[in-house]
Amino acid sequence: MVKAGALLSAVRRLSLGQCRSASCYSASNVFSSRPAVRGLSVHLTVFMTETFAGLTLVVVGEPRGQGAVSPPVLGCGAVAWRERWGEEGALQVLLEQLAGDPGLSGRDQVQVRCIAVLLHPVGGERPRLGAQALTDHPALHAGMEAVLEKHLKRREINQNVRNMKPLEYSILAGRLSQIKEELRQGVKKPYQEMLDVYMGDPHKGGVKPLSFVRQVLAACLYPELVNSSKLPVDVRQRAQRLLSRCDGGSVGSYTATRGIPEIVLRVSEFITRRDGGVPSNPENIFLSPGSQWSLSKILNALANPESSPRNGVLSPVPCHNTTAMSVTGLGADVVPYYLSEEQGWELQVEELHRALESAKGVCNPVALYVVNPGNPDGHVQSRKSMQEVIRFVSEKRLFLLADEVYQDYVFGENSEFLSYKRVLSEMGPPLSDTVELASFHSASKGLMGECGLRTGYMELVNLDPAVMKHILTMFSTDTCAPVLGQIALDLMLNPPQPGEPSYPLYHMETQNIKNTLAGNVKRAVEVVNSLPGLCCQPLEGGAFVFPRVYLPPSFIQKAKKAGLEPDTFYCCRLLEEAGLLVGPGFEYGQKEGTYHIRFCILTSAEIMEEVLRRLTCFQKQFMKEFS
Repeated sequence: MVKAGALLSAVRRLSLGQCRSASCYSASNVFSSRPAVRGLSVHLTVFMTETFAGLTLVVVGEPRGQGAVSPPVLGCGAVAWRERWGEEGALQVLLEQLAGDPGLSGRDQVQVRCIAVLLHPVGGERPRLGAQALTDHPALHAGMEAVLEKHLKRREINQNVRNMKPLEYSILAGRLSQIKEELRQGVKKPYQEMLDVYMGDPHKGGVKPLSFVRQVLAACLYPELVNSSKLPVDVRQRAQRLLSRCDGGSVGSYTATRGIPEIVLRVSEFITRRDGGVPSNPENIFLSPGSQWSLSKILNALANPESSPRNGVLSPVPCHNTTAMSVTGLGADVVPYYLSEEQGWELQVEELHRALESAKGVCNPVALYVVNPGNPDGHVQSRKSMQEVIRFVSEKRLFLLADEVYQDYVFGENSEFLSYKRVLSEMGPPLSDTVELASFHSASKGLMGECGLRTGYMELVNLDPAVMKHILTMFSTDTCAPVLGQIALDLMLNPPQPGEPSYPLYHMETQNIKNTLAGNVKRAVEVVNSLPGLCCQPLEGGAFVFPRVYLPPSFIQKAKKAGLEPDTFYCCRLLEEAGLLVGPGFEYGQKEGTYHIRFCILTSAEIMEEVLRRLTCFQKQFMKEFS
């Protein structure tokens, strides 16, 4: 069996200065004054978190005491970076694989003669050698190259998928898991628990689930509760009616592809009410496992991966990263247009023209994606701005994709949510009859915040009937949206009404959520703008604060040496020193030379106060350190 000590001894002597990758580190830089295992893991972490998804460690050696002319023995281990392994865990996985390798097992000891690290890039490049052999022995070289070539010939995955950039979140989440484990083991930190406000997850942030929603879901899951006097009458009636629309009276049954017909009808009725009487056709509505799932399906229909030039989608910067990943994964190009931070993250039609012009000769844009209210920027579009966007897509013959999942979260004094469908309809012909539109909403982002139930809806406007048939076929590949999620969507869009038994409690709970959110917004903006080195635009809607961070040049240089984006490095420091997980602006896009962080405000008031307290303490110390 290969001895870990022998392997680590060889690793310490690696000539890393001969590395062919973009980032090279000398052995002294990586391993000096560190335990051997930790030293190697730091090196691997630098590579994998920057540009690589995995690596293969190849050991070529010979049985000890048999001389340099002995036939070489080979050992090989491969690992993909996974947050649960942490820094040292990645090496441990490789060592365990090597210990069981047929080429090395069964031997008392192996003299390691050469070692290679094969790096697997995230993008489209072939895997490449990250460290050279320790010896010029020709037999050992030949053996090593044979193993490397074997791994180079492994099955290739879809090139478009390989082009998808990994999330910065994976770097932070891996360390978050480690710190939580350290706290469980009694390691002393300046904090006793972690605060995670990276994502828009209200329940994680301490917002309580709505009683009416959970009661109906409970009765649907356990129908005996329908006859229980412990639940309000209207809860039991709603559950009974919803169960009667499920095949077999069970939420465990499949539904129609579009969703349970009665729920689809009630979604269309909600849209009509919301849009001031603008009619909504149930035939144009599809329930799905979340808004991003629907968006991905429509992008799949719009983007032809075989077109030349490639198709493109105009997408805002900043913007949540899942859309860009979907576009890239489907073989299309993201064409960025920049929201104006100085104007409160306003969408300016002049910037749309600039972005479209920049795509000439690169790709053929087929759609414009807008997020209203904005994520992560919190801007709410005015009617005038939306009209300009509609005229733009009509003139340029672009499909309009409207992400409206945060429509329940509008709190600016002079702000009002208007759907793109309503504005389009009220503009009248010919625009209202010709502009193709898909709009999205989700049960995750309404006031009830049921993120884990994974259901939303999509409404299509002005699509050709022949195209609609293909859309239905495409949706049919996934059978139906989660049934519990469909029920939750119905409850979100059709809550208890005045006079019904559940209304007083429902009204109190939702009003508390709105009041807490308004208080969080006010406090977050006040505190952030009072701190040196941070600046936040006024918030009009959405679920996040997205302040700009002014990072000192000396800190930016440290980040570059660590192989991380500056604001990702800032978030790493915030995580380590304050136990606070926020998102780096790099993940959402930003103008070159600017840096931001994003954190969720859909939390309880107590958690928000603790978030702001930790951020304040950290930022003051940070600015003192780098002033």
